[in-house]
Amino acid sequence: SRPVVTYFDNTLVHGDLDGDGVDDAVALLVENSGGSGSFFYAGAQPNRSGEAADAGTALLGDRVQLISMEIADGQVTAEIVTQGPDEGLCCGTLKVRKTLALQDGRLVEIASEELGTVSLDDLMGTQWILQRLNFDQPPLVDGTISADFADGVVSGAGGCNSYSATVTSEGGQLLTVGPIAATAMACDEELDALEANYLAALQAATGWRFFPGQLAVDYVAEGGEQGTLFFNPAGSANAAMSPY
Repeated sequence: SRPVVTYFDNTLVHGDLDGDGVDDAVALLVENSGGSGSFFYAGAQPNRSGEAADAGTALLGDRVQLISMEIADGQVTAEIVTQGPDEGLCCGTLKVRKTLALQDGRLVEIASEELGTVSLDDLMGTQWILQRLNFDQPPLVDGTISADFADGVVSGAGGCNSYSATVTSEGGQLLTVGPIAATAMACDEELDALEANYLAALQAATGWRFFPGQLAVDYVAEGGEQGTLFFNPAGSANAAMSPY
């Protein structure tokens, strides 16, 4: 096996960790040593006279989903989806808020609070920009396709037309998208094709999850092939680009 550590720069957060009035940084790191485990860590980098210093990492969990991470009042707050007592490592549904802080110059966990079970409600009130149609597709650079979730509906721009559809769930992070209604403007052939592919994938959605710094919507295409739509948060610096 070959240990691999992946740095997700679109999850980098800044704030004062050590009370010196200068912003420090915390990044998400994911380690895999060749097995099925993917271990998520928060890595602290205090600012020392303009240079990044290593303050170690704190484990968030194995095969978790990162909902959010921020620095406030000298502490790191990370909300994740992890495994409950009777759940497999693959399929956790328990929301947990972990609080981390520097102690003796090292980042450590100081508190953990259960927040209930993840559900479709956690997706409501969020806005996203499509970043790619699947893992094997190149990233989109114009940010013309959006998905806004609110009040049981997903709506937005399809690239050429606006669209909307109801969204429901049978529990957890399962997802069903109702019939999609869209306007009927004609655009150039390339944009029409992109919109058609996106709406077909969204219509075939089966579930959703928090990918580091992104929203991932899984779907099953007409021929049975599985795929994933990847979205960046709307309004973020990387809304129309990705480091991957």
